[in-house]
Amino acid sequence: MAQMTFSDIEYGKRKYPTRRDLFLKKMDEVIPWEEWMEQIRPLYTKKNRGRPATEPELMLRLILLQDWYGLSGAACEEAVMDSYAMRTFAGVEFYSGGVPDATTLYRFRRMLNKNGLREKLDRDLNQRMAKEGFRIRRGKSEEALLVRRRAPK
Repeated sequence: MAQMTFSDIEYGKRKYPTRRDLFLKKMDEVIPWEEWMEQIRPLYTKKNRGRPATEPELMLRLILLQDWYGLSGAACEEAVMDSYAMRTFAGVEFYSGGVPDATTLYRFRRMLNKNGLREKLDRDLNQRMAKEGFRIRRGKSEEALLVRRRAPK
C-alpha cells in the first residue's frame, strides 16, 4: 500500500461519503478483479519496444468509469485527475505514472471489444449486481447510481 498523502488525510475528514464514493466502493467489492484479469492478461501482451504497457487492471477500471459516467476518453482522463473518488477507484497515483491518455484507453477498449470480453464482463457484472439486489443505472457524468431492484409483485 502506498503512503498516505495529505489529500488522503483531508479527504478522510469529510462528514459523509458522496454517492460517487458509495457507488465506486460497492463496484470495487462486487467485481472479481483477479478473475477478470486472468481473462484479460493473455490478450494484453507487453512488447519489448516502446514505453512499458499500463497495467490492465488500471485500464479496465478507467474503461468502467467511462461507461458508468458516460465519459469520453479525454473526459475520463480529466475526471480522474479531478475526482479523488475516481482516482482512488482507479488506483491512480500521480507521483508514479498518472492517468493513461485517451488514445491508450481507446486501444484497450478496442482490444476488449475485438475479443468479446467487454460484453462478457458486462453480463457478469450485471448478474453479480442482480444477486446483490441492485442494477446499474448509467447516466451522465455524475449520475451513475445503484438502484435497489423492486421485488416482483
